[in-house]
Amino acid sequence: YGSEQDSLFGHAAQVDCSGEEAVDTVLLHKQFATLTLVMKGSTLSHPLFLEVTGSWAGWNLFSFQPVSGRFYALPRQEDDERYCLRIPRQGDRSLELLVSGPAGDPLGSFDIGDAIVRSGYDWAAEDLPDISVTIDYARPDIGVDIAGWQNGGSQEYDI
Repeated sequence: YGSEQDSLFGHAAQVDCSGEEAVDTVLLHKQFATLTLVMKGSTLSHPLFLEVTGSWAGWNLFSFQPVSGRFYALPRQEDDERYCLRIPRQGDRSLELLVSGPAGDPLGSFDIGDAIVRSGYDWAAEDLPDISVTIDYARPDIGVDIAGWQNGGSQEYDI
């Protein structure tokens, strides 16, 4: 609660170790999504205060399935209009964006979890792609783009 998700690449498998040998091929999969929020009309001199809340705050260490819990984090402002935040695997559409003005006055809330899922995002995917959400105060809708994930190569270890 209060922190963004760590950049976790993980592997989970059940391996039968009852015999003389046991083998598993470890393939790391991206267990987080970087959420980029593009707030049209925001500037560094008049920044917005953004909060992201949700109902899923982590993952099961043995399966990487989402674990329910209160998620709350503050996105980092990257430039005039762009804010970024790493979020954990989600189990529903509960992500919400709360927006306040520079003086703390509430400007609105956005059901970004629903918009992300309606865009075709799959929270159960083996590797979570990054997400870009654009909110333009001049238009009444939210735009969502899903980025492809770049394979980071492979490493081989004998344990």
